[in-house]
Amino acid sequence: MPTRLDNAFEAPLSGACRRHPNTRAAGCLLALAFLCGPGAADSFAADLPGSAAEDCERLAAFPEDPAGRFEGVPDHKMAMPLALTRCQAAVASAPDSPVHIFLLGRTLLAEGQAMQGLERLKQAGEMDYAAAWYLMGQTMVSQGAKRAAAEAYEKAAVLGHPGAQLEIGALYSAGTWGLPKDEEKAVHWLSLAKENGDADAAALLGSFYLLGKGLDYDPSRGLRMIEEAVAAGSQRGLSFLGMAHLVAPEGDKELGERLLAEQARKGDLAGLLAYTSVLDFKNPDDLERARRLFCRVDARGAQLYEAFTQEKLVCDEG
Repeated sequence: MPTRLDNAFEAPLSGACRRHPNTRAAGCLLALAFLCGPGAADSFAADLPGSAAEDCERLAAFPEDPAGRFEGVPDHKMAMPLALTRCQAAVASAPDSPVHIFLLGRTLLAEGQAMQGLERLKQAGEMDYAAAWYLMGQTMVSQGAKRAAAEAYEKAAVLGHPGAQLEIGALYSAGTWGLPKDEEKAVHWLSLAKENGDADAAALLGSFYLLGKGLDYDPSRGLRMIEEAVAAGSQRGLSFLGMAHLVAPEGDKELGERLLAEQARKGDLAGLLAYTSVLDFKNPDDLERARRLFCRVDARGAQLYEAFTQEKLVCDEG
């Protein structure tokens, strides 16, 4: 049956953490980072005269656009203001092209023109361009508008965006950002994301098997799924993998603890919190180990340490 480790795997994407009634358990809202590989689909690309359309798509290609034709360009590497100029020209030539309206919105955001950028994202989203709603969600998160972010993510998820399906599945799993806790919907969206190639979604689903959360309790199957997800590139899955080795009957307990400690030292909050579930905070040696680990995290470390130990965190200078 599921154990006190249950809450170590509750996974909304807000990154906030809460106190668990059992201070040995790790209650965490995991922050998942993920990239969706660029797809080959170009059904949204318009047949525009000249090179403005292709220039816009190359210079402003969004890394998390499954319909993108070119390799994604991170915000800080976009050639500005050239990208903005070429996307403006592309939209002027074909004002009904969703992909170019979306990319214009992205370049406007990168230039600090948030209102105009969001207007363009909404316009492209209403033309069923999934990445537009996804970027809208990311932007709303950065502005602290989490309910609006959840709504945008859900629209992108319905249109098939894998990253949005992961986001919305995790949010339903935790019941946060204005969404109800709904394990059935969480499994639905995470399963779609997994089918669309999202390795982090596969890792999160594997954790559900570890806990019997929304899926049958099957820690052995959970371990296998998480191992496959990590092999497929899930970095966040490393923390799940460590916990899976501790939970699954055939797991390597020593490896599990080592993985969690390593992730914690790297600053992975999920790994840090999962590792606390194997510590005894009444044991002086474990308490010192926890102190050293929590001191590696930013201001959240002190808050979490106090929640687990009811003591103030004191870190060594330097």
